[in-house]
Amino acid sequence: LLANIKICDPAVGSGAFPLGMLNEIVRARQVLSVHLKREIPPYKLKLHTISNSIYGVDIDPGAVEIAKLRLWLSLVVEENKPHPLPNLDHKIMQGNSLISEYEGIKLFDETLLEQKEKKEVQIGMNFGSSADIKLEKLQLAIEEFINQSQRSKKQELKENIDNLKWELIEATLEEQSRKDKLEEIKILRRKNIKPFFIWKLEFTDVFKEKGGFDVVIGNPPYIQLQKNEGELANMLENCKYKSFARTGDIYCLFYELGNELLNKQSHLAFITSNKWMKAGYGEKLRMYLAENTTPKSLIDLGPGVFETATVDTNILLFQKGKVEKPCIACSVKENLVKNNIHLVDYIAKNKVELNKFTSESWIILDPIEMKIKEKIEKTG
Repeated sequence: LLANIKICDPAVGSGAFPLGMLNEIVRARQVLSVHLKREIPPYKLKLHTISNSIYGVDIDPGAVEIAKLRLWLSLVVEENKPHPLPNLDHKIMQGNSLISEYEGIKLFDETLLEQKEKKEVQIGMNFGSSADIKLEKLQLAIEEFINQSQRSKKQELKENIDNLKWELIEATLEEQSRKDKLEEIKILRRKNIKPFFIWKLEFTDVFKEKGGFDVVIGNPPYIQLQKNEGELANMLENCKYKSFARTGDIYCLFYELGNELLNKQSHLAFITSNKWMKAGYGEKLRMYLAENTTPKSLIDLGPGVFETATVDTNILLFQKGKVEKPCIACSVKENLVKNNIHLVDYIAKNKVELNKFTSESWIILDPIEMKIKEKIEKTG
């Protein structure tokens, strides 16, 4: 299971979260290898995990390069002799995670990702549409690119991959008879500009094989949507996010995006500002989470918990879909580092169970406050 896990950070930044997950996976597989009596060198485990399990996207091209560099460096330290590094251009990618359409129009036929029965191919006969064939070529080209070390061949594969992606976008618009937008897309192609990031096209291997990611993690950016005279809000409103609020913050949309990127019953874990839990602008996000996810752990990290934090934060872990399961919740009200208290120990002592979530404020009371609240509700 760990060998085939798929993990994504949709706002990868400098790569701290994927790097942490890489180390966790490698440590877990090393422990399991003892029981399996199958020793695998750390270098091979890291190489396999980086090449097959770690994905990330960020709007900042500089951050993307740093994230790739950190993953490479974590691999290099395990080497006894130099090896060619994996090509991560199609694993850690630059793009606007939140925009997957062009002016409200879908640019990729998602039915191409549906599992189909294997067909026997006879000599001289082709099965499937031209789009099906292009998609298969795209997957094979990306697989070859990741492990290709020859510079000229890498460049050739990169150009081929880019061309196949543009061709699939154009084929989708042709099927929709959107000639007006097709011409605009062809202009963007000539300029090599992509004002969108089509997740199911860029990471076809994940969505075709598993229907989405097993884990989505991260610390999305905090940007008020009303900044810059509402230009950002205008751009994102067309994306039809259920959690969108013009007075809100961009990190709210990442919760919804993250849930949509997961496969069935998989998990998301984010650390963000905790304002959405109580603020008016968080009402739509609270409703979305209540209706579409199962919160399993909610930790409210109040003032003074982190000395260097500029905002109060929370950690939310949820499972995709609705499952009858209580959520372990805790409001942290002291500086754990200064008082030499481990977060796990603090939660064990101060946790409460939450069983019902709505669009109302997600307030976490301590155990004493919870008992008082229950008594008030019971007596009316």
